[in-house]
Amino acid sequence: MTSNLNYSGISNKPIFDHDYDINLQNTNYYKKKPVLYDGETNWEDYLVQFELIAAINKWSDLEKALELATSLRGTAQSILTNLKPEMRTNFVQLTAALASRFQPENQAEMYRAQMKSKIRGRTEQIPVLGQDIKRLVRLAYPSAPMEVRDYLARDCFIDSLNDADMEWAIFQAKAKNIDNAIQVALEYEAFQNNRRKLRH
Repeated sequence: MTSNLNYSGISNKPIFDHDYDINLQNTNYYKKKPVLYDGETNWEDYLVQFELIAAINKWSDLEKALELATSLRGTAQSILTNLKPEMRTNFVQLTAALASRFQPENQAEMYRAQMKSKIRGRTEQIPVLGQDIKRLVRLAYPSAPMEVRDYLARDCFIDSLNDADMEWAIFQAKAKNIDNAIQVALEYEAFQNNRRKLRH
């Protein structure tokens, strides 16, 4: 009888026999799982990511509904109780119910008010400010064309900087959208920071 131990006492037998080889592509090891949704974060952002994960996993509409329903927690989970059983496994009806609860149209005015009052915090990074403004504009004007939202976001970003010199630099650069404005603001801030260091 042949031993599977080598001279050091360590087994030479492979970890997996050929009969038990694992083909990772045929298992769930690489299956993407959606994060849980509790109604506290933005529903639209969550749904975009969920749809991407569903595409990676090639889920059918039924599988999407089941995955979404079982990913709900807290107040979002309570939505299921108010739905008829057949609606819980219908992806379109399930997402519509969640949208009506967590993305009501009447919140647009609230987001517009937040846009108007948005001011950059003293320690707030420019990219973070820009990302937050993009989110507010998307929520405040959900049906507006992308080009219009870009212009609105750019103007809101400039107004929120609370820095006349930086605003002028962006105006001089003729930034066409918020991404251009963010880039100019970052370059301006870096230039000013370098000047301060040289003075000291």
